[in-house]
Amino acid sequence: MTGADRKWASQYEVGDVLRYQRGSRELELERGSYASLTAIDAKSNFITIQTEIGSIVTYDPSRVRGIDAYRETEKSFATGDRL
Repeated sequence: MTGADRKWASQYEVGDVLRYQRGSRELELERGSYASLTAIDAKSNFITIQTEIGSIVTYDPSRVRGIDAYRETEKSFATGDRL
């Protein structure tokens, strides 16, 4: 996901894992913390996350910087495959 894509709620999927490089005092997100995306409101451009400690936070992703977004995928590998 590009930096421009991270500003739009519609680019996320429920279940995405977010890492906050900078954190946010306003949203009470610690620097280096992780959260899971639990809901998306693309019309209003808001996402809802659940932090590692269980807090639920809803915010506009265009107003928060320093986010890495990960999507869990399953891959199969055979013996001898190079990664």
